[in-house]
Amino acid sequence: MECKYCAQVVHIFKDLNEEELRAISGMTKEGFYAKGNIIINEGDRIDNIYIIHKGKIKVYKINLDGKEQILYILKDGDTFGENSIFKERKATFYAEAMDDVKLCLLSKEDFMGIISRNPEIALKIMNYLLERLQNIESLVKDITTEDVKTRLLSMILKLADKEGIKSSDGIKLKLYLSREDIANLLGTTRETISRKLHELEDDGIIKFLSNKEILLKDIEKFKEN
Repeated sequence: MECKYCAQVVHIFKDLNEEELRAISGMTKEGFYAKGNIIINEGDRIDNIYIIHKGKIKVYKINLDGKEQILYILKDGDTFGENSIFKERKATFYAEAMDDVKLCLLSKEDFMGIISRNPEIALKIMNYLLERLQNIESLVKDITTEDVKTRLLSMILKLADKEGIKSSDGIKLKLYLSREDIANLLGTTRETISRKLHELEDDGIIKFLSNKEILLKDIEKFKEN
């Protein structure tokens, strides 16, 4: 099935004109994955560029203890599989649907054709991949040098900057990650994350509005920590 709208939500395609976007949409096929489904297994051959039209995907590796280490979370408009366009390779990660996900799949050959007609896209991809690599490097540095509370504060602040909603009481933020996923992202345990979140509430930095929504009551105090 042709996916008519996915090209319009992709960051690397945002400067293309309407005709070019329609042409790309005509090349794509639609895929659907229910929550919890594995989209890519480590070792799978990657023959497509995956475009997230709707939903969230976690990309992770399994460590020596058999536990997930989340590398990054992808959302609407993000892509993955781009590495395969530069070199024939197999996946070195797992990609799993965090909720019901609608994807658009673009073959490697078609994607290469798009780049040949629009060379500026290649530069955007390189910058996109570099930013992703820098995020992973920052994560590794934090895990090895910072305590859990500092890592948790840093993660919440980044989410608040991107997705927080300002109100008269502070900044509201929905935590779409489960406690388990936060633990797997920050390299700790679910129990530790729950304890540190309650410590932040006791410190007066955050307030739980629900199990999945918090209020950052004093952003300056938050940054000082």
